Amino acid sequence: HGLVGAAVRQGDPGTQILRFARGLHAGMIVLGALGSDRPERPAGPVASVVIPRSECPVLTVPAQTTTEGVNDGMFRRIVCAVDLAPSCVSVMRHALSLAWETGGRVMFVCVVQGVSAVSPRQIRDDLIGAIPPEASQWCATDVIVTVGAPATEIVRLSGEREADLVVIGPPRRWTSTTHEVLSRSLCPVLVT
Repeated sequence: HGLVGAAVRQGDPGTQILRFARGLHAGMIVLGALGSDRPERPAGPVASVVIPRSECPVLTVPAQTTTEGVNDGMFRRIVCAVDLAPSCVSVMRHALSLAWETGGRVMFVCVVQGVSAVSPRQIRDDLIGAIPPEASQWCATDVIVTVGAPATEIVRLSGEREADLVVIGPPRRWTSTTHEVLSRSLCPVLVT
């Protein structure tokens, strides 16, 4: 059972949220995804500070979600956005742990931009190899490798597959796939 409480702090909201979360050793930060019209901060000013600096995963929830599963607090259809970076294994583990709790389905999505030195088939085989074999005991998995603009394809596939949640790695720079997904997703996004 978790603790529920409230706190009021003064100062920069992003900095205060991070400081409070660190002091509690929080397992997750949950923010409203308000969005922003400013392309340099597409996730909103508070989320743009919290997400890249957080020591724990950050869940952003859009004001208007189109998914129904979120109403009961369960994520049963999870799109996990991965790339070819070694850090994607950690992102995959987060998605699988959430699916373990719900007996859900994880769709691992890798979007290749243009021509890649590695074939889509090899990427798919590598991703399948990164999924622990025992995961099939608690959830269903799919691996989708497609070509296009990563954020566009991730948001499109999450809509088509009626995802309850998108799991994605942290932004590596200010203008990133993660920020684009955060600003365009109609379902909650967990940034690991």
